[in-house]
Amino acid sequence: MSSLLSKKVAPMCLSVPREISIAPSNGHHNLYFPSSKISIHTKKGEFQPAALHPTYGSQDFCLIVEDNLETVKQELEAKGIHPLLDIAERHGAHGAMRSLYVRAPDGNLVELSSYC
Repeated sequence: MSSLLSKKVAPMCLSVPREISIAPSNGHHNLYFPSSKISIHTKKGEFQPAALHPTYGSQDFCLIVEDNLETVKQELEAKGIHPLLDIAERHGAHGAMRSLYVRAPDGNLVELSSYC
């Protein structure tokens, strides 16, 4: 799953191939691909947590992990990487998942998720 920040959703939606579905969701839109999802935000930082300095055209991304998220969290903390929030319940391209958020060195958001 990724997030894209765009000022104008409508023109972008007109150029989306038929294999991709578009759905509004809590003030933003989602592009659903066969195996992934991109969330399109129209306001900077409308979904939290967000990048430190969101800009139009920037993206956050999600990596799917197979390990237990509690174990991943402990490993990150042991290496001095502290999650922004505790593990949160989210909805991804394939349904319910649990997510953990950290910052990339450039301040962008990285979501680590595991499907339930």
